[in-house]
Amino acid sequence: TTVRVGELMLYLDQMTAVLGATKLDLTRKEYEVLCWLARHAGVVQSRATLLQEVWGFPTAEQTRLVDI
Repeated sequence: TTVRVGELMLYLDQMTAVLGATKLDLTRKEYEVLCWLARHAGVVQSRATLLQEVWGFPTAEQTRLVDI
């Protein structure tokens, strides 16, 4: 399966991201964040939502993890 947002292509079965003709060199977590944002393109996501959905935190704890 693939997700496309503009020139960004995400190949979910290969965990690969391509922007235009350039393959992006991402860590696993960077890829997961990018996938989450791409699947919800056009919708502002809160820090709490990202922490819950991408990192699996049950509550939005006081952390700067999303910023890093």
